[in-house]
Parts: sequence; structure tokens; C-alpha cells
Amino acid sequence: MESSVNHIPVLPLPLFNVNTSLAVTLVLRLARPQSHFRSQNRTRCILKASAPAALSAPSRTDVDNLAKFVLDACNGLLYVDDRQIKDLHVIKLLDTDNGPCMGATEVYMRKIEDSMEADILQHALQPY
Repeated sequence: MESSVNHIPVLPLPLFNVNTSLAVTLVLRLARPQSHFRSQNRTRCILKASAPAALSAPSRTDVDNLAKFVLDACNGLLYVDDRQIKDLHVIKLLDTDNGPCMGATEVYMRKIEDSMEADILQHALQPY
């Protein structure tokens, strides 16, 4: 009798070797306090009209400390060392997703080729 075990492919770690330059975007969705919700049930994420907008509310945690924590956690898994990151964008906001509003961290990463230098610099200097 044969076993029907599904084998999950194992990727070599880290995913990007030491000679790879990287661009990283972090989206840090912080959990909202209970006082922002209309009901005690957070799972529906129904906010009060008085709840602050995702980007306007103050928080106790500095964006640079959150980013450092996430990037250090990725050392050895996604890249050899976070010194490989040449372009970094980070946004910190209160979670307003259509889920339980409990917070989440999203990490987007791509390789940077030497030919991309001018485009990356121009994009970084664009005013909002």
C-alpha cells in the first residue's frame, strides 16, 4: 500500500545570495485598540465614526524600530544580511483591512539591477 504524502519543496536559504542588492517595502498594519470599534466583536472590523484614519492616529511604536525588527528577522532567511537592502520604503498604519483588524506585516522584496539606479533615485526623490 502506497502512502499519499504531499511533498512541499524546500527552498534553499537564504533566498537571495550575498551579492544581490534588494529593494524592500514594508507595510506595518498595527492592531487597533478596542475603543475604535462599534461593538465588542473585533472580527467584523466595524469602526466608530470617531475612530482615527489609518495614517493619522498616533502610536507608541517608532516606525524605524518596527522596520529594524522585521529586517533583522529576515536575516538568513530571505537574504544573507540586511546590508543588502539598498532601497527601503516603510509605512505604518492602523489596520483597516476587511478582516479582524488585528494587525499584520507585509514584506515585498525585489532584486535591484545596476541599470535601475537612476530610476530608483528619481522615484525616491519624487514629492507626494
